[in-house]
Amino acid sequence: MTDQQFIFLILGTIVFFVIFFSVRRPSKRPTALNMKTKHVVTDAIRMEGSKRVSADLITKINSNDFKEAQNLGCHFVFEGRRYEAFQVLALPIGSSSSEIQKAYQRKINSELGQNHRLIELAYQKLLES
Repeated sequence: MTDQQFIFLILGTIVFFVIFFSVRRPSKRPTALNMKTKHVVTDAIRMEGSKRVSADLITKINSNDFKEAQNLGCHFVFEGRRYEAFQVLALPIGSSSSEIQKAYQRKINSELGQNHRLIELAYQKLLES
């Protein structure tokens, strides 16, 4: 193969690629996402291990009327740090007012002067909420 033939071969290859990539092929449009569909759970999601998920659970998943989650926590800022009032008093979130009062008294008596202000603020926040 001579140098002239080699150059023609390279030029022919370049021309072929230019023509190949310049011809407009119809573009495939992405599939539109239909957010209004009520039945979006597929069979793959319905399967949970080897058990089938109940039909009423699937209906709950498919319904678009989820209630907003309620934040039961009570947060406050003390000396530049954010605290959760239930955590300060070592209570589970959603404790009753009598449990809150008992935990407050227990914490105040056990701290011996340390962090009294933090505990009092946590207690006041829980009384407000």
